[in-house]
Amino acid sequence: MGQTRTPKIRGDGWTPERQLRFLDALVATRSVVKAVAAAGMSRESAYRLRNRREGALFAALWDQALV
Repeated sequence: MGQTRTPKIRGDGWTPERQLRFLDALVATRSVVKAVAAAGMSRESAYRLRNRREGALFAALWDQALV
C-alpha cells in the first residue's frame, strides 16, 4: 500500500494558500502592505519567511511578482 503524504503545516502561519494569496495581491497592487493584509499576515513575518532558506521559492516568486 502506498502512503499518502500530508503537507507539512508551517508553524509560522504561512500556509501555501496564504503564500499564493500574498503573491496574487502583490502582483495586483505592487504593495507588500496590501499583500500581507490580503493574506492575513504581518509584514515582518513575510520578510522573515522571504529571508529563510525554506522561503527561497517564496522569495523568487516575490521578486518575479514585482518585475
